[in-house]
Amino acid sequence: MVGMRTNGDWSEYWRSPDYPLEAMHAHFERHVYARHSHEAYSFGVTESAVKKAETLLKDDKDIATYTAYVGQGSPRFWLGLSPQLPNEAFAEIVIVAKDVEARERIKARLEKSVHDGMLTEARVRVDRFNFGPPVGFPVQFRVIGPDANKVRDIAYQVRDVVRQNPNVTEPQLDWNEQ
Repeated sequence: MVGMRTNGDWSEYWRSPDYPLEAMHAHFERHVYARHSHEAYSFGVTESAVKKAETLLKDDKDIATYTAYVGQGSPRFWLGLSPQLPNEAFAEIVIVAKDVEARERIKARLEKSVHDGMLTEARVRVDRFNFGPPVGFPVQFRVIGPDANKVRDIAYQVRDVVRQNPNVTEPQLDWNEQ
């Protein structure tokens, strides 16, 4: 059991040494957290979200096939694909549509489902494979400097400015994940 207590707030995490079983329990008195995921998310939470996502895919007539990767990204079967390092909080589903029109219908349905509240426990991004150098996200910023605290503050400011654009969906930082 790993636990932490500060000023009335507490959290506990437990993983069975013998079975694929995890438990998390927490109480926060003064803070509300936005939907998020992080490196410490349990594999069970990630796997559960993937199974929920697969319910959206399993009977879709536009899908030729799909494969889910939990805890890591897919193998790099195409040069433009950015490989993902192993991470219990990461999952990726690769979908092969029957044709281009089907691909667009699938993408629209998935985006609508996510927008309507499906998979609130996950940070979801529906995207096509991009041809060209690996990009990860369409827009990325790197803030660097000698003072880590100042760099973090500037990164938050950049994210807040980007967030004001109505065409941006869920800007995020990877700083807190490291």
